Amino acid sequence: FEKVLKRPTNDGGQARAPVSMWMRNVQMAFFSILIALINMWRESANRGLTDGLNETGEPMVKPFMHGFTGWAWVIVALQAGGGMLVAAVIKYADNVLKGMATGVSV
Repeated sequence: FEKVLKRPTNDGGQARAPVSMWMRNVQMAFFSILIALINMWRESANRGLTDGLNETGEPMVKPFMHGFTGWAWVIVALQAGGGMLVAAVIKYADNVLKGMATGVSV
């Protein structure tokens, strides 16, 4: 029954090629980006005010990526690479290796 539900078919009932790993990652990232944009819009009114004042006497606003240094970019790249590696292992590894990796990760 599960195989019938999971078999990819088009409207004509013919089998179609499975979606690539990259497309699945884009699909999953879409929702997180959407939520982040909604939160960014919601929080834009009180965004990063500092204690200092500018020339006109208004509080200075921090730039969008204030405090995001080169080391933060390194961590982001490592996390993204790790996610892609996990996706590749899940796609191409057999069940024994998947079980062993799950046991080691716990």
